[in-house]
Amino acid sequence: MPLFSIVNIFVFQAAWFSAAILRDQAFWIMIPLLVLHFYFSPCKRDDLKLILLLLPLGMVVELILILTELVRYSSALVLPIWMVLLWLHLILSFNHSLKWLQTTYGGLVFVMGGVAGACSYAAASNFGAMQIASPRIYNLIVIALMWSVIVLISTRVAKYNNKEES
Repeated sequence: MPLFSIVNIFVFQAAWFSAAILRDQAFWIMIPLLVLHFYFSPCKRDDLKLILLLLPLGMVVELILILTELVRYSSALVLPIWMVLLWLHLILSFNHSLKWLQTTYGGLVFVMGGVAGACSYAAASNFGAMQIASPRIYNLIVIALMWSVIVLISTRVAKYNNKEES
C-alpha cells in the first residue's frame, strides 16, 4: 500500500472523530486536513473529479435521511457543514486508503459498506453528533442498506474515474 494511502487512513479517522466529537467546531480541523490532502495527493485531478461525481450522491443521501427523519443532527444547520466535509474526506478515501475496494467482489463490498455505514452512524449517535430515530435497530438496518448501495456505487465510480484518467 502506498505511503499516501496509509496517511489517508489516519486523516480520514481524524476527520471522523473531530466531526463526531466537535461537530460544528470540527470545521477548523477538517478544512486544514483537506488542504493537506490536496497538497500532498499524488492524484489531485482524480481526487477533484471524484468529489464532483460523488458529492451530489452524498448530499442526496443525507437529505433523504433528514427528510425521512431517520436521523436528526445536533447542529444549527439542517445539514451540518461537518457532515459535508466528512463526505469529502470519505470520497477522497475511495482513491487512496479504500482503493482496494475497487478490485473486491461486489457482494463483499455491498456487505462491508452496509456494516461500516451503520456502525459509523451508530457510533456518531453515541458521541451525540446525531440522533437515530426509534426504533433504532430498524432504522440502522435501513441505513445499512443505503450504505451498502452507496459504497458499491462509489467504488465503481472511483474505478471508472481512475481508468478514464489512465
